Amino acid sequence: MADTKDVRPHFYLGSTGKAEPFTSTSRGGRRPDVPTRNRQQHGGALIGQLLQVKERQAALHEEAEAYELESIVGIQVQFESFPNVQLAVESLADARQKVELVNVIKGDDKTFATIFVPEGKLSAIESKLHAYLEEKTDKAGRARDNRTLVDAIEAFRTAALEALWTDDRDQLPENPEETFWWEVWLPVRRDRQAVIHDFKRLAEASEILVSQQVLEFPERSVLLAQHTRVFSMALSATDTRDRGRPSAWSAAVDSLAVDYLGENQTPRLFTLSTGNSGDCLTDMADYPNYNLLQDIHDPGQAWNALTVGAYTAKVNITDMLPVPQRHWVGGSRR
Repeated sequence: MADTKDVRPHFYLGSTGKAEPFTSTSRGGRRPDVPTRNRQQHGGALIGQLLQVKERQAALHEEAEAYELESIVGIQVQFESFPNVQLAVESLADARQKVELVNVIKGDDKTFATIFVPEGKLSAIESKLHAYLEEKTDKAGRARDNRTLVDAIEAFRTAALEALWTDDRDQLPENPEETFWWEVWLPVRRDRQAVIHDFKRLAEASEILVSQQVLEFPERSVLLAQHTRVFSMALSATDTRDRGRPSAWSAAVDSLAVDYLGENQTPRLFTLSTGNSGDCLTDMADYPNYNLLQDIHDPGQAWNALTVGAYTAKVNITDMLPVPQRHWVGGSRR
């Protein structure tokens, strides 16, 4: 039988309530004030920007064909508001057209919103702009011209990496030489595994390392990725006619290494092969003198690259004596 010696009766408080009039904390649902623009001039400028996005999407389509991607191909578009004007970011999405709002960044006086537009669905943006230009109304004569949305947009463009950054802005890396792990949040869309497959495929083509572990949430998949700006070239010329002098090939490597055309904004590390010793077994028999006297093959003479030779560790041979010792220069290398 339960021990009830410490049970005490409840307190009941009654007739203590008092009616008070309701006071809303909102602004009564009033639409934000968006200055009216010159409709034809502003709308025409945005149509021109849409044409640039269309050109970029066509180029992306051609690039995507080379990778045999499995998920939905599309383009990220970033919208920028006028200063001190509220942008109706939710109105940029379109569930019927699978247009998704992926990120919103609040600046000091501007709002930046990025959407994902599937291939062939830029018409969702185009229809909004045409309704604005034509001052569209419904049968009851009410405005359906998207004026509040369009008049708040100063510009839009194909989104860059910064448009997708969701962490604090001061955490965005500025040094292209810095090596670190990124936390990448991928959308699920229609097929989670297809999206993950495509990301890994594109990452491999860009020499980005991707972790094998995937953390799955209902609407996102999270992976770790690492990118180092190191490029390796195992190809070289088969002759020594340049004899260490600069060539068009080595000059191109030097220019890319220091990012000459980009004014040194994104330098790169190139590792180059010294080249092979040749095919003449008689000459190669004079090891290692023959190897040490050979010239570097083009473009290994590039000044701004790291040229690498090869050593051998293949010294365990049955019934034969190896010519080189462990870690000596490779028999077929310079």
